[in-house]
Amino acid sequence: MSVVSYAEALTYLGKTTSVTASQEGLLNMILPFVERSISYLFGIDTFEQETITEYYPRTNFGGGDAQSLEYDVAGGQAVPVAVSRGRRSDLVLQRPLRSITTLYEDRAAHFGQQSGDFAAASLLTEGTHYKFAITQAGICQSGRVIRIGRGWPAEQGTIKVTYVHGYTAAEMNNGGIGAHIKSGMLHMVAKEFNETLRVAQSGGADIESERLGDYSVKYAAGGGSAVAVPKEVQRVLGFEVNYDRFI
Repeated sequence: MSVVSYAEALTYLGKTTSVTASQEGLLNMILPFVERSISYLFGIDTFEQETITEYYPRTNFGGGDAQSLEYDVAGGQAVPVAVSRGRRSDLVLQRPLRSITTLYEDRAAHFGQQSGDFAAASLLTEGTHYKFAITQAGICQSGRVIRIGRGWPAEQGTIKVTYVHGYTAAEMNNGGIGAHIKSGMLHMVAKEFNETLRVAQSGGADIESERLGDYSVKYAAGGGSAVAVPKEVQRVLGFEVNYDRFI
């Protein structure tokens, strides 16, 4: 199930009664790439609500005997920041964070791949061992989970968390708290659709693309799994790139 349906995209484009077979195929090709692009921008797998289990941290960065490297965002870029080893202050989950079912911290664990990893004694308690900011409608928009009284471990695979994230269908519609996501996607779908038609109709000989009939879609770098998110769509989304989730 996708955030923006084919019918919603047609309505937004004003083509509910005038779409051709080729345009229909083009739109169906664009929709998943737009959703994947915006998901990448937010550093999440999907905007739809789901329960998942993940292991953190994902990577280690050597920074000398007493330091590791974490990343912060400055000027729209990931910037390395030196921190004390074993003192990662934040755990950043996929957002919006709804609730945490279980959270284990086992500083000797290896992603749950060795016997004894994440035993019952390593289970942490919300409000005693960790906390996260609830901003509106009972959710944490940042996805940041703070360790109380100490930092999170820096060693890979020493945190195991099962949690609920994402928006409900109702929240993505009718002015709900996630409606800006759908609005941004619809705006981007329309831009990609209309630009592709314009290029095709003007010849489009210089476009590096996959084609459908007379139409073509230009893919962003990275294996053709996404298209670039325009600046005006980024403004609609009010986005913040979630680099921290990947480290």
